[in-house]
Amino acid sequence: MKKFLIILGALLLVLYLSVCWFFSNLILIPPNGPAEVVMAALEEYAQDDLVPGSDYFSSPTDFTINSTDGTELKGWFFKADSSNCGIIMAHGWSNNRTSMNKYFSLFEDCRCDIVTFDHRGHGISEAAYATGGIKEAEDLLAVTDWYQKESGRPDAAIGWLGISWGGATVLQAGAEEKNVAFIVSDSPFQDWNSAVMERAIRDYGSWIKAFAPMIKALVRIRAGVSFNAASSRDIANQIEEPVFLIHSAGDSATASSQSINIAKELDPANSVFHHTQWGNDHAKDISNNPEEFKSLLADFLNTKVSGFGACNTQTMVAPPE
Repeated sequence: MKKFLIILGALLLVLYLSVCWFFSNLILIPPNGPAEVVMAALEEYAQDDLVPGSDYFSSPTDFTINSTDGTELKGWFFKADSSNCGIIMAHGWSNNRTSMNKYFSLFEDCRCDIVTFDHRGHGISEAAYATGGIKEAEDLLAVTDWYQKESGRPDAAIGWLGISWGGATVLQAGAEEKNVAFIVSDSPFQDWNSAVMERAIRDYGSWIKAFAPMIKALVRIRAGVSFNAASSRDIANQIEEPVFLIHSAGDSATASSQSINIAKELDPANSVFHHTQWGNDHAKDISNNPEEFKSLLADFLNTKVSGFGACNTQTMVAPPE
């Protein structure tokens, strides 16, 4: 009987660890697909939709850089005619740089260069574990440094824009010493734990909570970062840049309450939070209400970041929410 219990205990332990390993994979490894498939998709996208409707953009230039830990990042540099500003964009989980095209029109009046890149482990950047925005913020800073060397732009002529996972990334980067002109964060999560557990409970049930401590431990061991350290909310009060935060109340993937919590920690004199009531799901405000989104951002640039680039925001009025 004792031997049976030992064997049973060992089997249960193996099962427990296997389940935890499986879920740590879901957290750490983006559903990206083979590099050749991703590259083919990028090339197909580039044939028709890569260059926005505005004619002041050139076709993008490919670039490759190494982040601070040596991870290779690949991206595109869209050079604007007569530009004196740059916008660097960070995409969401399981997407790639092509998903940021929908934001380009926001900066038509500013006539800024735009830089997009594939996060670590995404697109055709080097395979690497995701870290909830910790190392992704370092990647964003590395891309920013590269752009500044290429363009000669000072910090005050650069803005960061991120969506979802990228929205959390730009906020975490904002807590670093480098201060850019402004940060736009669309539908971010307040911390890695909330982002993961909120979806895990919804998709698998509350029983997943029993596995959470070991899952977090495996994440720390495998990725070398603390699961709880990836928090936009905890560092929000350290952000000195003006912040434009937007989140749809109808978001079913990342509850908008997470942005409400982030907004509470931001400097109210240097930030705006739009809790939109347009009936959109996760990060769909820019797709379904682009003109309203653009007007809100124009008002922010006019009041918080006056004189950025060639922005013409004086006559633009934000619509009611």
